[in-house]
Amino acid sequence: MSKKTIEEYEEEIKQLHNAVIEYPEMDKIKTTLKHRLGKWTELSDIIITVAENEQTPWTEKELGLKTRPMHLKSECGRQQVGDYAIFLERDGLSVLECFSSLLVERKGCTYTEDARGGLTLVGCDLYSTLMKKSNRERFMREIDRFKSDPRFDRMVVIAECTYEEFLRFTPKFNGKKFNWNHRGASVASRIASINSLEERGVSVRFMGTRKRAIEGYVNMVRLNVMANYERWIQ
Repeated sequence: MSKKTIEEYEEEIKQLHNAVIEYPEMDKIKTTLKHRLGKWTELSDIIITVAENEQTPWTEKELGLKTRPMHLKSECGRQQVGDYAIFLERDGLSVLECFSSLLVERKGCTYTEDARGGLTLVGCDLYSTLMKKSNRERFMREIDRFKSDPRFDRMVVIAECTYEEFLRFTPKFNGKKFNWNHRGASVASRIASINSLEERGVSVRFMGTRKRAIEGYVNMVRLNVMANYERWIQ
């Protein structure tokens, strides 16, 4: 039996969408729609737009998805925001209308390996962003841009460290005299900073490693595209 084309799935999804509206109590129709959306997502040409200031970006090979530099303001009329966005180009839709609703800010980590093969966290982007005043203020302005951007309604920070690593992280000392009693921001202030993001509608996912962060993001992309199918199937 020949496989269905993406166009055939889209036609079936339209019919199922209308059936769900007419018969909202029919769980079987909803289940069938979800299945068809999964197949449609697998066939869709999903592109991940990546901020050009990402120093060690997630790659096409790692993601298993196409990537391209984020659109310039001259291309879409909006200032760049976040690190990773989802884009499905469609005939008849403007550039702005081709984005999915999820925006991701990636926070990477740097480790050094000791003689025994153990890893020590020596760089934590999340700590640098939240605990350094100038960086935090800059990030808050970015959150404000996200909230005013019609393309997105959900922003997630994906950290490549664990929650405990973030709480224990000791920033590199850059002064002249080391204070042994000061190991960076207090645990309480770190927790408060994470909670303040949640209060502003931005969730934080501690994924532990780059690999797990990428796996988590790819799954989020799939689910988000399925949830936003009406943006592309009209």
